[in-house]
Amino acid sequence: MPEPKQPETRTAEPAEQPDEAMPDQVPVLPTRGAVIYPYLVVPLFVGRPRSVQALEIAGKEGGRIALVAQRNIGVDDPSPDDLYTVGTIGEVVQTLPLPDGTIRVMIEGSARVRISGYVHFDPYMRARIEPLPEIEQPGIETEGWTEIREGQLDEGTDVVTMGQYMIEDGTRVTVQKEVE
Repeated sequence: MPEPKQPETRTAEPAEQPDEAMPDQVPVLPTRGAVIYPYLVVPLFVGRPRSVQALEIAGKEGGRIALVAQRNIGVDDPSPDDLYTVGTIGEVVQTLPLPDGTIRVMIEGSARVRISGYVHFDPYMRARIEPLPEIEQPGIETEGWTEIREGQLDEGTDVVTMGQYMIEDGTRVTVQKEVE
């Protein structure tokens, strides 16, 4: 019986470092049923051939990959038309090939990006990207962080709003974290 492969580990560098510019083009990993946000570290299981190839290419190019949600999770082989145009550029932190041919990958989201066009679709998706600036608007999130900093959080509060994001169709998504 062959020995199990050890996971490849790499320290992720935040995309916002001034000496490391965001690339113009990156491989694309369509995510089915998941939206990955900046600063979020998530495990993903990748098994579609096009996605596995995109991961392999990303590893050879410094670990950067665009994570873009599918519009319809029922589509097994998504085309560019099946994906949203806003996603997150992420850093591949760790990969672990599994016996069934899938790859378990840990990815850390770095920054929001807009897909400005696809360079090619076969043998994997590759897209031109442009950074999307984070727009900080005063509101409940800012007030929440101010209360935490000033120690004014009520003892009964168990959820803190981390941020709000607007996705392409105009839906506002709120990210919250439980406070222990």
